[in-house]
Amino acid sequence: MPPRHHRTLHGYRQGVLVICLCLLAVACTVRERLFAPPAGSQPTVAHEISCETESGQKWCSFRLALTGNIQPKDVAAVREALEMAAREPRIAVERITIDSSGGNALAGFAIGRLLRQHGRSLHVARDARCYSACVLVLAGAVSRQVEGSVGIHHPTIDLPGSTPAEADSFFAGFHDELRDYLREMRVPGALADATMQAPAHGMRILSPAELDSFRLSRPDPLWEAAIAAKDVVGWGLSRDAYADRERLVAEIWPASGAERTVCRGHVLAWR
Repeated sequence: MPPRHHRTLHGYRQGVLVICLCLLAVACTVRERLFAPPAGSQPTVAHEISCETESGQKWCSFRLALTGNIQPKDVAAVREALEMAAREPRIAVERITIDSSGGNALAGFAIGRLLRQHGRSLHVARDARCYSACVLVLAGAVSRQVEGSVGIHHPTIDLPGSTPAEADSFFAGFHDELRDYLREMRVPGALADATMQAPAHGMRILSPAELDSFRLSRPDPLWEAAIAAKDVVGWGLSRDAYADRERLVAEIWPASGAERTVCRGHVLAWR
C-alpha cells in the first residue's frame, strides 16, 4: 500500500489545480506598486516590485530587465535593484531577463557575482540574445532559462599601439581570470577555452547541446540541492513529501513563470 501522503496528494490533485487557477484569475485584486521606472524611459537596467492582495493574502513580484550594452554604471543599478528585492520578504514571483549583445567584461563579472550572491535566476527570452560579456552574467545566475541565442567571441583588446607580446600577455591574463570566474560559478572551464578559440570578429552561436555541456541552460546543481534542503525545513515536510509535491507542481504546471511559482507556493503550504 502506498504511503498516506501519496494517497492524500493523489486525491487532492484536482482541488489544487482549481485553487491555483482561481487565485490567478481573481478579478478583485488590490495592486500596490512599490517601484517603477519613470514613464517613457528606456533604461539599460529597469526594475519593479509590485504587490497584489488576494483574499487577504499579499503576494509580491520582482521584475528586473537588463537590455543593451553592458556598462560599468549598470553594476550599481543592478545592485540597487537586488538589494531592494532582498528587503521585501513577501516576494513570491521573480523575473529577471537579459537581452544584450555584450559590453564591458569587468561589468559582466560584477553583475554575474551579484546574481549569484542574491541567489537569482536569469531568463533569455525567445526573441532575445546574450552575447559576449552577457554570457558572464548568464554564468553567474543560479538558474538559467535560455530560449533565445547565446554567443561567444574572442575578447578584443583596447590598447592602441600595443606590441604582440603585450597583447599575448593581456589575453593570457584574461583567459586565467575567465577560468577562475567560471570555476567560482561552477561552470566548466571548457567555456573559457571555447571563448578564446572563437573568432574575434563575428559571433559563435552556441548550440543547445553546447549550452547544456557548459551548464548555461540549467540550474547550478549545488544551489538546487541547497534550495531543496531549505524548503524541506521551511515548509515542515519530509523529503519524500517534498519530492511528491514538487512532482505534483510539475504535473499541474510544467511551464515556468509567475503562475507556476504561485501554484507551487500553495501546493507546498497545503496541510
